[in-house]
Amino acid sequence: MLLAVMALAIAGLSLMAFRLSHEKDPGLTTEVALLLTLLLGGLAMREPALASGVAVLLALLLTARTVLHRFVSTILSEAELNDALILAAAALVLLPLAPDQYLGPFNALNPRTIWKIVILIMSISATGYISLRVMGPRIGLPITGLASGFVSSAATISSMGARAAKESRRLSD
Repeated sequence: MLLAVMALAIAGLSLMAFRLSHEKDPGLTTEVALLLTLLLGGLAMREPALASGVAVLLALLLTARTVLHRFVSTILSEAELNDALILAAAALVLLPLAPDQYLGPFNALNPRTIWKIVILIMSISATGYISLRVMGPRIGLPITGLASGFVSSAATISSMGARAAKESRRLSD
């Protein structure tokens, strides 16, 4: 109860501070870091190892925020950022919520297993896209083919043929 009251108080004070200083500093980094520090302290009371890991991750993100901001604003397109957030939500939010029990006729369907396959396919697709974007079609297409071949060879052949045709048309123009 004390943690909830403190979190509400810090959130309220942070909101007030943001409203007073948003013209000089439009970011919310300090306010969010303050609230997360409080919540990490509360988590450390129950799960010290998890709190330590999250604290290190938070420190790394805060340290790299300038580089990350530049990367997101100049290199990534809005659609790519959207896709990355959808993949993260699928893996970090929806997967833990999926029930791990067998359902349907003959108890043949397990929602968690099905969702893991969905995340695997999304991850392989993202790996292929990133390899194409970073390394170009000459190296990226073979990496994409290798990664996606683990899921479905027929789908890979079809997809790779379409991509190769598209890339060759683009290069000849």
